Amino acid sequence: MDMHLVVVRPFGGLARGEAITDAARIAAILNSEHAANVVRVGTASAAPAPKED
Repeated sequence: MDMHLVVVRPFGGLARGEAITDAARIAAILNSEHAANVVRVGTASAAPAPKED
């Protein structure tokens, strides 16, 4: 499962509802005073397509 962040309180030029998907940026935000301004959202990894017989 992958994870991204969604902004719940605007900060640093980011608007409410904006998604952050860059791994380095996610780590930087979670290790900053802005961690309380985002929520973590899990996304299912893409499942392989079923084989056709």
